[in-house]
Amino acid sequence: MEKEIEILSMDPFKLCDRDRYVACVGDNGGTDNETIWMGFRDSALILIDNIVNHNGTEDELIYPIVYCCRHSFELCLKIVIEKIREIYKIKGMDSHVRIEDIHTHNLESLNIIVCQIYSVDRRIKPIYDKIIPFLSDYEFDEKGDVFKYETDQSGVPHLKRLNISQISITILKVKFVEAMKLCNYLIFELEYYIKEYKLHVFTNKLSREDIKEISKQLPAYTKWDTDGMVEIKNKIKGQYQLGSKEFGEALSLIKVHREFCSNIGLEIPFGNIKNKDIDIYCDLIKYYSEIENGSKIHSKKFGDDFKESLNIMQKRHKEIEKITCSLDMESIICIATFHDIGKEYEAFSEKIMYYYNNYKENSDIDRSWLLRKIGKARACAYTLRGMKICGQTSYYEKLSEGILEKNIIIESAFNDEYGVFTDSIL
Repeated sequence: MEKEIEILSMDPFKLCDRDRYVACVGDNGGTDNETIWMGFRDSALILIDNIVNHNGTEDELIYPIVYCCRHSFELCLKIVIEKIREIYKIKGMDSHVRIEDIHTHNLESLNIIVCQIYSVDRRIKPIYDKIIPFLSDYEFDEKGDVFKYETDQSGVPHLKRLNISQISITILKVKFVEAMKLCNYLIFELEYYIKEYKLHVFTNKLSREDIKEISKQLPAYTKWDTDGMVEIKNKIKGQYQLGSKEFGEALSLIKVHREFCSNIGLEIPFGNIKNKDIDIYCDLIKYYSEIENGSKIHSKKFGDDFKESLNIMQKRHKEIEKITCSLDMESIICIATFHDIGKEYEAFSEKIMYYYNNYKENSDIDRSWLLRKIGKARACAYTLRGMKICGQTSYYEKLSEGILEKNIIIESAFNDEYGVFTDSIL
């Protein structure tokens, strides 16, 4: 009783280190609109589940449920607008949308804003247009007040005025869940587009992805002066609605881009990994593969016996040093760079110097640790993927050839366009 009285005198918006449940907000929680959106979205679903589980009354809970659903849409549209505005900013363009334009509760107005600016990237429209039909269910609530209060400012009951007397919670939930999947996907994609635009590989009308797709349609660079190129040029210009100047800009970007130029038969080599270095790397992968499948004499797994485990480790270390003694550190770092790029789901060849310099500038980098990092079969899959992403055709082909010659089994690192082999272990 005394504890309850003490709690009643405390401020819930100040730290209480005795409370088991404390929400971190503001500067302490990294709060942004996406966090708030997730909160309202999840609250709606939790309240609906409470009704289904007989932990609440539908006639009472329906008000916070619909309010949370509607507010989730409002927040989603505002998040989408902000992210599209960020793309405009990176491109040095004016979206003509001001902060005060977004400070409205009207879903129809927010939808109009999105539709006015989403042409900045052709990938946005097909996703967003699938969300639009779901907005119509809530557009009657222009100010977001219908499910917050019984009446409007004039004292007129909201729901009676709108002739709403029943709400199907099942239909509401099914449509809301589907809509939120689309919203979540769109926000995720927009975040990716922003990362992509920050690489500064774009033109006025073309995104980095557009330029990459164009590079795949082009013939080899040696055939650009043939009649066939004219036909392809006209097709691409029509497909992307380009003038000759912007088409020329795209070609110029492709020729000097480490990844895209590989699609037209060019290559911008990174580092100086010699064929013998790749052969040694293949021997290292084979050694680790034999350990993993138990065919190597030192493949015995570590046990509880410390001396035995130490002995196994020392023997492996000696064998690895014997295999890689003529593999220089520069080649190891280059291979590790491709490995790190290939391991990233959202991998960009433009980040190659970032990964490379992380190793070069680290004076404490350990050679043995790097060899363990890149030597496993799965690590090799990442390395191959990284080479492909970075347009390193020669390295990629030589490493693939070595793997096949030594009968090393490598499975795909990711099931995407840069995947190494047909089977993926993900």
